Amino acid sequence: PGLVDRHNAGAHRDMDVFTFIDSACALRPYFETCARIGLAHRGKDAQACFDALRVPGLLAEDAMRRATGGVNTHKGALYALSLLLAAMGRHLSGAQESVFSLAAADAAALAPPVGTHGSQVRRRYGRPGAREEAMDGFPSLQALLQATRSQPPLGVLLWSMAHLSDSNLLYRGGEAGLAFAQNEAERILRLPQAQWEAELTALDAEMTRRNLSPGGSADLLALTLFFRSLDFWTELSV
Repeated sequence: PGLVDRHNAGAHRDMDVFTFIDSACALRPYFETCARIGLAHRGKDAQACFDALRVPGLLAEDAMRRATGGVNTHKGALYALSLLLAAMGRHLSGAQESVFSLAAADAAALAPPVGTHGSQVRRRYGRPGAREEAMDGFPSLQALLQATRSQPPLGVLLWSMAHLSDSNLLYRGGEAGLAFAQNEAERILRLPQAQWEAELTALDAEMTRRNLSPGGSADLLALTLFFRSLDFWTELSV
C-alpha cells in the first residue's frame, strides 16, 4: 500500500518498478563489496570498517542516481544493507559479536546525517529513525525475523507498518499520516488472511491519494527477506 510495485507506482511520482530494477542492478556490486570489506576487517574497530565503506558507499549512491536519472530509490536500504553486510562479513570471518551488535557499532561510528528526510523528521517530531534503529542493533528487523515464523511476507509488512515509527510516513503525512497507516495495518492484521488482498488494494488507493508511502517498512521487509533467504541466518544473531 502506497509503495511502488508491479501494479502501480503508489504514492511516488518519479519512479516505477523498472526504476527499482535498474537501481538494484546498479547496486549489486556494491553489496558484495560491503561483505568483502567486512571479511577484511576482522579484529578491527568499527571506525576502521566505516572508513573503508565510506568511498564505496558514495560511489554506490552515485551509481544508483545515474541508473535512475537522479531518483533516490534505495538510499534507506543502501544505508542499512551497508552496515549489515559489512557486519556479516566480520562475523563470518570469526568475530564473536553478533551481526546486529557489529552493525550497531558501525552505525555509532557514523556522524548523524544532515539534510535527509530522516534528519528533518527527527528534528521536527523527535522520533527515532533509521540511524537509531541501526545503533540499537536493528530491534525492528529482529522482531520481523521472528514474525516470519508465523506470517507471510505481506503479514510481516503489515506488522512493521503497524509498529514502526516510519520517517517516510512522518515526512509525507505528519503524525496524522503515520497514525492512519498504523491503524489501518493493525486493522487488516486482525482480519482473516483471505480478506487481505481486497483490503490492501483499497488501502493502496487511499494511501496513494493521501501521498503516503511506508518506505521504512519496505526497507525492513527487504532486509527480513534477505536474512530469511540465508540458511545460516539464525547463527548470525547469536
